[in-house]
Amino acid sequence: LPKVDEVVEAFRSWDVDGTGTIGKAELTELIRTLAPGILDEEIGRLFEAAAEDGLRVDDVRYEELLRWIWATDALGAGTGEGDSAPAGRDGGPLWDATYAAALQDSVARHPPEKREKVVEYFDTVSSRMRSDDYSERIKNTMFKKLDTDRDGKISFPEAAGFIGKALRCAADLSGAGARPAASEVRAAFDAHDPRAGGMLDEDEFLALVRYLQVLVAKAALPFSRVID
Repeated sequence: LPKVDEVVEAFRSWDVDGTGTIGKAELTELIRTLAPGILDEEIGRLFEAAAEDGLRVDDVRYEELLRWIWATDALGAGTGEGDSAPAGRDGGPLWDATYAAALQDSVARHPPEKREKVVEYFDTVSSRMRSDDYSERIKNTMFKKLDTDRDGKISFPEAAGFIGKALRCAADLSGAGARPAASEVRAAFDAHDPRAGGMLDEDEFLALVRYLQVLVAKAALPFSRVID
């Protein structure tokens, strides 16, 4: 399949209701994955240009928008070089270890002339995930959205759908295509629940999101303009 068709299929994994649409905030996060280093201003200009061409940019018809992006190379100018983020405890050891393994594996899979660009891609992903803006967005928006009973914790039932979507997105982008097993979804949650209490606080949920973001970022690497 052409690349755009593969990305459309990945987006369909997020569309559990089969509506053909995706929220603007969710789409923005996926664009950041496909184009690490893209600025909020550039994403804003992308939506403005799409609207000028008659596309919906609120409740987005993602296939229509993706094909427009590919046809106009609208993400081409948005990719850039990121600064390497310092190592630290922020985010917890699992996502750090997963990030290190993803970087090592991706570098090994590319020819020598592409390896510096692969490192730049992952540096940008790491820098963004370690930023205060990213942490605040996850804690103040995503966490609160999933915390449906407003108890200040995320339970497995509250997180399962989100985890499944992220794992399916990574599988579709990588070409695996298989839906994640229930045991995989549960294992991802449990790995970030150190007290085994079935609940995640804000920091534990942030670590989970970063872990899933690494999986999606690794799978999205072949589609990135960064290594073209």
